[in-house]
Order: sequence, then C-alpha cells, then structure tokens
Amino acid sequence: MQKTHRLRANGFRSGYTLLELVSAIAAATLLLLILATSIAVSTHTVELTGHDIAEQRTRDFATRLQNDLRFATRFQFIDATRFEVDRLDARGETESVVYQSDADGLKRIVDGRSQLIANRVLSTAATFDHYDAGEQSRKSRLRPRIRDYRTASTDGSGASMLTIDVPEGARDGDLLLLVCCFKNTFDVMPFSNQWTRSHYTTGASLGICADYRLKQSTTPSTLTVGYLPYGDVAAIMLAIENTDAPWPFGWSSSARGSSSELDAGTHPSAIENSSSIDAETLNLNLFAASGTPFYDRTCQLPGFTPLNVLLGSPGSYGACTLATTFRSGPLPPMHFTPHVRHDQPTDWLTLAIEINGGVQ
Repeated sequence: MQKTHRLRANGFRSGYTLLELVSAIAAATLLLLILATSIAVSTHTVELTGHDIAEQRTRDFATRLQNDLRFATRFQFIDATRFEVDRLDARGETESVVYQSDADGLKRIVDGRSQLIANRVLSTAATFDHYDAGEQSRKSRLRPRIRDYRTASTDGSGASMLTIDVPEGARDGDLLLLVCCFKNTFDVMPFSNQWTRSHYTTGASLGICADYRLKQSTTPSTLTVGYLPYGDVAAIMLAIENTDAPWPFGWSSSARGSSSELDAGTHPSAIENSSSIDAETLNLNLFAASGTPFYDRTCQLPGFTPLNVLLGSPGSYGACTLATTFRSGPLPPMHFTPHVRHDQPTDWLTLAIEINGGVQ
C-alpha cells in the first residue's frame, strides 16, 4: 500500500537537521565565551581591598617559596635573618636563591639579583603560627623574636680578655643576651656594671654563663669580657625583641653528660618545660661541648632552628664548641626524643632558657 507523507496544517516541522543543530551549538559556545571573558575582565577591574592584597601577596610568597623548596638540592641557614636554597633552573643548572629579612623587608635574591617580596619584615625565622594579624594583635602577650646576633671566640692564646660586638640590628628596648661557653677557666665576666648575670652552670669540664641588659641609645657598640689567662671561650650575643621587662626569663634547666659515638641516646637532647611554655615563649637550647664534635658544624636538632655553631680556640687542647638553637612555643607531640648529633666522643653541657614576651 502506498503511504502519503503530509506536512502539518500549521506548517511547523517536528525537528531540526544536523547542520542546524551544529550551527546552533557553535553559536551558543561563542556566546558563552564572550560572557565569561566579560566576567573575568569585570572581576579584574574591581579594586582590591588591603586585606585582599595582603592575602594575594601571602599566596604568591608561599607559592614561590614552595617551588624553591620543591626543587631544592641544598638548604642552609646562613644566619638568623638569611637562608639559602640551591635549586635547578629551567636549563637544569644549579641556581642559588637567598631569602633575606632586613629593615627594608623580605628579599629574594637570585644569583645576586634582589627582589623585594614583602615590605618591612623586621623579624627572624621560626615565628610562624596559625593566628592572623587581627588575632595576634588581640593577644595579651607579644612574641619575642631574635632580631640579630654577633659572635666572638678565643684563638687558643694566653689572652684573658675577649671583645664582642653588639648586634648591629639591635634596637632600643631589645634584650641583649650574652651567652658564653668556656673551658679552662672558672667564669667569664663582662667588664661593665650594666650587665646582670642570669644563668650559670658547669660540669663535665665545661661551663655556660648568660648575662643580659636592655639596649639603650647610650649602650656601647662593643663589650669586653674577662677570664683566666689561657681560658677558652666561644661567645654569642643575641638581640631579642618583644621581651618582658625588667625580668624576661621564665623556666630554665640544664643537663650534662658524655657522648658515645655509637650510642645516640648519650648525646644531648632538647630540654623544655612543657607545662609552662606557650606560643608566646622563645625557647633557647644552648649546647656546649669539648672539642669539635658537631657533625658538619651543625647540631641537627629536630624541631629547633639552628642559629649558630661556634668554635672556641680551634686546634688547641682547650677547644670548645657552642651551638645555639631556638624555637617559638612548645615542641609538638613526638614519638622520639630530639637529640643533637655528635660524631665523636665528648663531654657536653646543655642550658635551656625560656624567654617570655612582653605584655601588650
């Protein structure tokens, strides 16, 4: 039977051809792209607030630092305000990147070329926390931070005096803390009545002492200390901001012993009073040792930032080493006890000092 196909009376079709559908999809896609571009342009023309700019700079800095560390072949603290990273560049060659904090801000230096990535960053490392600026400003105590330091050491001669510079970055009101590791003498005393003894401990043929004062405009730029002739000394002077005056020190403790090269449990461990230390406390752990037992001139103490390892009277029978480490707040829960690594048998002495922040 022959079938007859008829159009509907109103003249409309019940569907579309393939060519019409493809043309419609293309037109819709182009329209959406134009709309998306307009939204993006409009978004970028909106003026960012100060908070938005700060967040964006923080993200940019975090991303840049993460990339530098991700491809790093070497990482090293140069001093309290600088650290250096060796990483591979796009050509596969080693590139040196230095992050430096000073009065101008935080700089990223690549093969001698300096770029300011944050304005007026005046403090040192190891002070990051989970508080934002608003929350930190509402807290009852300031956080003490190491601003700068200087060192001096004996050369093994028969001298009985040693001069150390006051840290150049110290500002009026900063706590100046002088720490001396000594051997073959009973004490190390500043030749100034403006300094006050805060800590002293001896044992295992070694000693550690600490004296302090507040930095003032009239504070001399150098300090001379005295000891018995032929004494051996390694000294460090710290400039610490935001401390509690007039007595900035909290809990302190010491330990002594002898290291066996093959038994890591005999090496000095970190000391802290976990019942009192809080996020606004600077935790100093100072390690003295006879000779030069620190592996690769580092203390390798997990959880702490190494500041300096200093040798007094190198090459002599009275050689001694002072290692300075610090962290902000208490150690997190750990499944092991953090130990300093010694690569040779030696006598050692440890002094831990908590420094409290000033009240706002």
